[in-house]
Amino acid sequence: MIKFAYILLFCCSINILLAQNSTVDSLKNVINLNANNDTVLVKTYEKLAVAFYPREFDSVLFYGDKTIELVESLNNQDALVAAICLQSKANIYNVKGNVFYLSGNVLEALDSYHNGLKINKKLSNLQAQASLMSNLGALYNSLGDIERSLDFNMQSLKLREELNIPKDIAISLNNIGALYSTQKEYVNAFKFYKRSLRIRDSI
Repeated sequence: MIKFAYILLFCCSINILLAQNSTVDSLKNVINLNANNDTVLVKTYEKLAVAFYPREFDSVLFYGDKTIELVESLNNQDALVAAICLQSKANIYNVKGNVFYLSGNVLEALDSYHNGLKINKKLSNLQAQASLMSNLGALYNSLGDIERSLDFNMQSLKLREELNIPKDIAISLNNIGALYSTQKEYVNAFKFYKRSLRIRDSI
């Protein structure tokens, strides 16, 4: 039975890898067919970076940097196109932040997340802002800066409540509860844990 489970797991891994390779090949083909279409190239480089995450960090960073470089080289007169390209740049900063964080490069992760947050504020993308604030909260927590961690998690919670996404609200509440718990502020911790649990039970 155990041997069968290992074989099944191996087969699943192979299928995932083949699917990823197929996606990457398709995206590279899109690049070859649209060499003069900057907007398509930006989105395709972004998709390539995401396709390699989290298996190949070097490829994520390579295509992520190509996305950012291309966006910064463009001078779009069309506001919609400019916004689309800028959002791709912000998305890449978030993915790069994840890569740096998982690689132990905390300061580079902070820089990437802050860059992504700045762009998403410009674009008024509240959901992306909330996600990045949550990421920043986790990073500052890992650095032992509980005050900043709590601040970013509180900001994330506020935005998520505005957006009314129960699952995300519950995550923020749980994160805040955990922070209060590490500070031995158990009354506040219980309050946020209880709110989180209530929402999770209602989903």
